Amino acid sequence: MNDNLLGYKTLKECVYDYLSKELESGSLKPGDTIDEKELCEKLDVSRTPVREALIQLETEGFVKILTRRRIYVNELRLDDIENIYQVIGALEAAAAERALDRMTDKHLAELAKLCEKMKKALEKGYFSKHMDYNLKTHELFLKLNDNELLTKTVLLLKKRLYDFPEIIKEVPEWDNMLVEQHIQMVELCKKGDKKGLSSLLKDIHWSFEKNRSYIISYYYNKDNN
Repeated sequence: MNDNLLGYKTLKECVYDYLSKELESGSLKPGDTIDEKELCEKLDVSRTPVREALIQLETEGFVKILTRRRIYVNELRLDDIENIYQVIGALEAAAAERALDRMTDKHLAELAKLCEKMKKALEKGYFSKHMDYNLKTHELFLKLNDNELLTKTVLLLKKRLYDFPEIIKEVPEWDNMLVEQHIQMVELCKKGDKKGLSSLLKDIHWSFEKNRSYIISYYYNKDNN
């Protein structure tokens, strides 16, 4: 592998980045197989960094390693999404309650600003930016919660939801509803309403049943690109 491509990264990180790009672009699709030997030859690396990268991707839920010769790309199934929503909802609700104890006026102003940016990005059709501001709002709750394990778990699950392949799709009713929910989050934070904020996150924002039709449109309706 070209040294210029490595930079300061390890071989394992380079292989992981390569596979990540293949997954994100859709070059590797759900159900596709990955030939470990072929990958080693293509990238001109030994089996060890390839294996390490694949193990990390399996831990993150993106591939399944059955044997050295049988590695395939996982499909993100509807029941997978349901499970992810359930876990994220419970963890973010708990994180938000604790975050309120540490939230200052500066943090409240930051949340309000993110919501405004999220709303304006949606109005202009900048769906990628709209999602970025959405995620940053939640990241502030995680940061203030100061629980490294909880944060890593939530971010890993969101990576599974959003990263491979990257989906930027308009579901207008859902997008507008999410903006309103984020505005409600800010108002609940201003009031210091822990129970209200927790309920909004767990029972509405991350409720799989309440979002089922939107989720299906976002992930599985190919006519809605």
